[in-house]
Amino acid sequence: MSAPQGALGALSALGAPQGPRLTMCVGLGAAAAVEEVTGLPVQLKWPNDLLLHGKKLAGVLTETQLEGDRIAYAVVGLGLNVNLALPADHELAPTAISLSQALGQPVSRLALLQALLRHIEDHYTRLQAGHSPYAAWAQRMAYYGQTVQVTLPDTTLTGTVAGVNPDGALLVQDAAGLTHTVWAGDVLLLHKKIADDR
Repeated sequence: MSAPQGALGALSALGAPQGPRLTMCVGLGAAAAVEEVTGLPVQLKWPNDLLLHGKKLAGVLTETQLEGDRIAYAVVGLGLNVNLALPADHELAPTAISLSQALGQPVSRLALLQALLRHIEDHYTRLQAGHSPYAAWAQRMAYYGQTVQVTLPDTTLTGTVAGVNPDGALLVQDAAGLTHTVWAGDVLLLHKKIADDR
């Protein structure tokens, strides 16, 4: 796995019974590690991004290998903007951020990596023991109660983010009050609420 200068990349192969829950565990571990090392508050954007001040800080990619009807193993990649400097006129500047940009000083990638491994292992161990990461993930969820547009393979869905279910699917309530369960799609925030009333 190759990471740009100033970014941190990690790649692991894990035995995993549930792909979406594994993605949730890695996101939770990464968020906890960032907060431990920097003190910066991190949110999780469904399905696999970490947000800082509303901008993308990191992304998690999980690929699974099936054997019959079960997942034999999963390969998880994590890309995190640590000491990445984006010029103001860069095309990603409006939507991406790094830890050094937020803090105004460089961050130790070694300290961050150590914290990442520790927190991800903790969440993965809990998953193996039968504990769902659902509740912890929901507490960090970005866009809760806000209006989004979800791009699906053959249509788009507009509605209010109602949370996630225990298996990691996104729940979106449309204007008619019907709650849709979304397993895959791209989420775009349409209207930002001033207060989060969870």
